[in-house]
Amino acid sequence: FAKYQYKITDYTDFRRSSKYGVFYPAAIVGVVCLLIAIENHISGCIIMFCIGMSVIFAGGARKFWFGIFGAGGGVAAALLIAFTDYGRKRLDIWLNPENYSSLDETYQTLQGLYAVGAGGIFGVGLGNSTQKHLFVGEPMNDFIFSIICEELGFIGAIALIALFVLFTWRGIVIAMRAPDTF
Repeated sequence: FAKYQYKITDYTDFRRSSKYGVFYPAAIVGVVCLLIAIENHISGCIIMFCIGMSVIFAGGARKFWFGIFGAGGGVAAALLIAFTDYGRKRLDIWLNPENYSSLDETYQTLQGLYAVGAGGIFGVGLGNSTQKHLFVGEPMNDFIFSIICEELGFIGAIALIALFVLFTWRGIVIAMRAPDTF
């Protein structure tokens, strides 16, 4: 059994490590991203690409190939946004929500911004949000940060971001101290 096992990212064999450690996984990620892009879900495509590239990086891909595929994915995302009507419109709605009717494309975005603005410095109090009642459609997932900003204010939002930074930093420290890359 042991003679059939081999390391996929064996750097002594450049061809094997590049083929199985970078090219095949990148092709799978590319196919998945293409299928998602066909459905006009650009943000989902970008998220899946980032997750796939993170897995390839964690698997021990050479930084050169990781950089090449990462840059190629960034260029592909920029082209997808620039040359599709859907992508350009979504970007314009995100950058200039005030230029669109508040009853159509930007209702959720504007309600989220109203929630952030209503919080002020210290917020309206935990559980006292008014925007989560019939104004923001998905306050428990898509717009949770805007509701946190309304309830806990600027101070609470900064504290939450600091907790995520601390969580990420601790994860990196733990990963660096791990005995192997797996």
